[in-house]
Amino acid sequence: MEAGAKQHVQIAAPARRFGTRHLQTLLLAGSSFTIYMLRVNLSVAIVGMTGMDQIDNGTANTTTNATANATEVEGGTTGAHVYDWDEETQGLVLSSFFWGYMITQVPAGVLTQRLGGHRFLTWAVMSTSALSALLPPCAYIGGWRFVCANRMLQGVTQGFVYPSIFTMMGLWSPAPERSTLAGLILGSQTLGPVVATPLAGLLVALCGWPSVFYSYGAFGMLYALAVLWLGADSPAAHRTISAEERAYIEATLGSDQARPGRTPWRHISTSAPAWAAVLTMALQGGVFLTFLTKMPTYLSTVLKFEIKENGLLTALPYFVSWCLSFPFSSSCDWIVKRGYISLTNARKFYNSISHVIGGLAMLGLGFCTNTTLSVILLTISIGVMSASYPGVQSNFMDLTPNYCGTIFSISNFLSACCGVVGPIMISWIVTERGSVTQWRTVYCLLAALMFLSNLQFVVWGSAEVQPWNNIEETQEKHKKKNDDSFPEIGKKLASGS
Repeated sequence: MEAGAKQHVQIAAPARRFGTRHLQTLLLAGSSFTIYMLRVNLSVAIVGMTGMDQIDNGTANTTTNATANATEVEGGTTGAHVYDWDEETQGLVLSSFFWGYMITQVPAGVLTQRLGGHRFLTWAVMSTSALSALLPPCAYIGGWRFVCANRMLQGVTQGFVYPSIFTMMGLWSPAPERSTLAGLILGSQTLGPVVATPLAGLLVALCGWPSVFYSYGAFGMLYALAVLWLGADSPAAHRTISAEERAYIEATLGSDQARPGRTPWRHISTSAPAWAAVLTMALQGGVFLTFLTKMPTYLSTVLKFEIKENGLLTALPYFVSWCLSFPFSSSCDWIVKRGYISLTNARKFYNSISHVIGGLAMLGLGFCTNTTLSVILLTISIGVMSASYPGVQSNFMDLTPNYCGTIFSISNFLSACCGVVGPIMISWIVTERGSVTQWRTVYCLLAALMFLSNLQFVVWGSAEVQPWNNIEETQEKHKKKNDDSFPEIGKKLASGS
């Protein structure tokens, strides 16, 4: 085709059932899955690292190795060190990831918005995986301090993952398919723990806790190569996408997908719908991350499950959440397409399922003493969180396809702050191993956060595209309108009218 020639294509959903946008969706879903495997591995491995499973069974040797600050497990077949870390130290180790994670959120949002998310995503997955493989040597050499440093660096690199994913989602997800595709991508973050936690428990029991970090790190590095080879920033940047599919995506987004200009910070900072989404997502993310890091400890110390059972039971709520993400997301698109409910009300309805039902389950968990019922309530509380995918988590793309990565990064920064504070506050509240009363306080606080975050989203949330999404185009039209009015003003002045 000659340079400058135009292709005339019909703007309609492509006939092919599996298109390039679906491949990109799978790549982003796999990235979300992989990064959550790498994020949660320490939450399970720390049970083996600190010998909590042996302590509960009365099999640990308490002789301290002064040079390594560790003890060997009597009769252990793995030969792995067991570290004598108290609850406060474990809280620091588990929260250290979020120290680095929150630092890079907003810069990552701005950079991926301006330069594209594909290469940043590839780099983030690759570097996080390499750091995960280096965690056991860090523990051997420098104890908990080096582990904290390693996890903090993992947080720095992972800080680019979700801004990159949201930036790419905003440019690859056609509006009529947005909830479904977003559900597939975001649902994979719960599938990560489904696979990672029982597998980690099995690896700790059979091969020792270092095997968790070596195997997960190797998998992540291989996956990063797949993202590098097959991914692209946007339809315009993809080499083999059909003209028909590219036109369909760009037309439904109402944008030619040119690289966005300067971030309209003033408009974002004064937008009530944007802040409703940011704060709701931040508080829910903080609750989710707290569950993610401390649930294995709760199962081990309060419900008294062994390490293999711990991994399986930790995975169960995330498996339920992943399964529910499909009907939640697809039904949202279905009812909106048929006009049964507005998109704004659909976002609020599904988010309320997530936060209200989940919050009630957390509240019940704090007052439950039956082990079986506790597991059921735990499963419900996390399982229904997937209703937030067609709720607040898809809302960023509604408000601003061009800057959704940026405003999501602000929300994720605040969520990471909660991730730092959460495990430390729990270690302050839960000062006695296995105290049901102290854990009750924790769950009541988490439930209150869920209720409050949903309330402000229901009051101020919106799914309308915000005027500042195309702020430069709006300013250009306003300038042109003013320029066009100048001749008329000149004529009136000349005529003396």
